[in-house]
Amino acid sequence: LVIRPLLFLTRAQVEAYVAALALPVAHDAMNDDERFLRTRVRKQVLPALTAAAGPGVERALARFAALAAEDDAELTRQASRALLTDGAMPAHFPAELAANPRPLARRALAVWLAAQGVELTADLIGDCLRAARDRGVATLPGDRLFACKDGRGLVVAAPPRLHATS
Repeated sequence: LVIRPLLFLTRAQVEAYVAALALPVAHDAMNDDERFLRTRVRKQVLPALTAAAGPGVERALARFAALAAEDDAELTRQASRALLTDGAMPAHFPAELAANPRPLARRALAVWLAAQGVELTADLIGDCLRAARDRGVATLPGDRLFACKDGRGLVVAAPPRLHATS
């Protein structure tokens, strides 16, 4: 059973390998469902890119994605080593964020927020980075806040909302 896609191989290579070993093939109908972004990209965007840029575009995109993943992993490692203490946010974290390049600061904050159980998006990380640099507050999913207090970054429960009554 292959769980992760073999992104470093073409579909033809995977199909040839499966056929050569006479492996059973399962078809997941979700792979044809265009409600999913990945299906629309595969069925609409990639053919348009191939028509515009030529047949090597898929391999070039895969190569770029692999290099970007390596870069991201290295920057995340460097950020964690430079800005986190055993994965924890040090007391001086907001000041340290401001003193470092945005790519390192963004990754260190993302590592720390993920360790707090925060579901990350690029926008959320940007909001939290601004809050850290401005000693402010950012809204997190699950009725939580990222706040900077006494030079520390904290994830805290949001205060209860006030409801208007009639």
